[in-house]
Amino acid sequence: MATRYFCSCREPHLHPKASTNWQGLIPDSVRDDLTFHKLEELHYCPTCHQLRCPLCTETEIAYKYCPHCLRQMPKKSTYCEKSCFRCPVENCGGYMNVSSESVRSEDDVKQFLGKRFLFTCHICHWTYTTKLITAPQSVASIVHSICVDGRTASSRFAHLKNYCRDKIRYEKQLGHYGKHKQLESPQKPRPPSIIPDEAMSDSSSFQNSSSLVPLTQPLCCRYKTRCKSCRNPLDVPSDKPFSGKCTQTACAIDCIPRIVPSRPSNVHAEGFWVYGRTVTVLINVLNSYRNPINVTISTISDLDSFNTNKVHFHLPCREFKVGCIDENSNMKHLSDYVRTIPTSLLTNFSYVSRVELTNRPLESLEALTPEETGDVFRSKNGVARPVDSGVSWCTVAAEVTVERGAGNSEDGVVYIPLFMAVESDDGQRISYWVKLELPKRGR
Repeated sequence: MATRYFCSCREPHLHPKASTNWQGLIPDSVRDDLTFHKLEELHYCPTCHQLRCPLCTETEIAYKYCPHCLRQMPKKSTYCEKSCFRCPVENCGGYMNVSSESVRSEDDVKQFLGKRFLFTCHICHWTYTTKLITAPQSVASIVHSICVDGRTASSRFAHLKNYCRDKIRYEKQLGHYGKHKQLESPQKPRPPSIIPDEAMSDSSSFQNSSSLVPLTQPLCCRYKTRCKSCRNPLDVPSDKPFSGKCTQTACAIDCIPRIVPSRPSNVHAEGFWVYGRTVTVLINVLNSYRNPINVTISTISDLDSFNTNKVHFHLPCREFKVGCIDENSNMKHLSDYVRTIPTSLLTNFSYVSRVELTNRPLESLEALTPEETGDVFRSKNGVARPVDSGVSWCTVAAEVTVERGAGNSEDGVVYIPLFMAVESDDGQRISYWVKLELPKRGR
């Protein structure tokens, strides 16, 4: 059982003059399973008023930071530029403490000669001492110079970089040769050997403790999400690396009402429908928006194109209003959250849910356990109404009849597409498709 929401990114943009009856057409992308997603995977763009799937959004780096010192670093950096290092010993990777000692001459003058830096791992107690540093420079640049001078791979990379520079210089000189009176032609640089030597291929040299040097700390990234259509940011993280909050969020689950199908309370079998019988399906609409919403549900008559079976879907109550949670509500206790769960979804497995069930109106409990299929659709004054409602949710009932298709083909799941038109009291409007997946009822 699942409910998936439609994203219009794959829908072709039709001009109104392209067809005389274009408004009555249903886009073929609605029949494509790749256009439907879980609500948790979608964003809602408040500028475009559309649902956005991962294909409609793009992610970019908001900033980089060091996970050890929690300082923000430039976007061009890949390692921490401060004194943050990790132990190079295999299976250790602990953080290293950095200290320095001044070196002075042994004569009576005690002239200052420079500094040595001592790295100590607080887990395995591995230590490393640098050579005498006479010129002021950062600890990160000192370790980087040691890596470039000591490792074969780094030195080979330096040779390749020098070769590329010499080759560019040679091509420029070759272009000027002949235009100017030069006595000698430029000398073509010789590329370095592509066959690695034994020192490079021997991986044991890197595991030698005498050749190990402290490892610089890689940076972490915080990302923000943008809408590809209007380029407005959807998710913006906090500028504090130690905070997991977002300064701006546009998750669809916070704006779009959730659609959850359920069975009547007196049906204990798994699944929703049986061949040749008209069954009741409860559609629960849960509002997570900050204001009440008016919901209009529509469907199409040709449901056979979505299924191999013959499906008939009847929804008497198509327009209704759903409340919202009060902004001043603290929501500190479990009982406050249980009130936001529809009656048809409540269970008796916990004490809090059992207490809430006893507090629900008796009329709602009777409506959710009909003796006959038509009992749940009884209305006052000939106007269909929801069978149950609460603080931020509403439940409507529908009839589903499934017959075997051509050739007595059987399918264990029935797909019901619904077109949702939602309008809030503050003027926000959005329309989208929802596809209900109803599995067959077990015996």
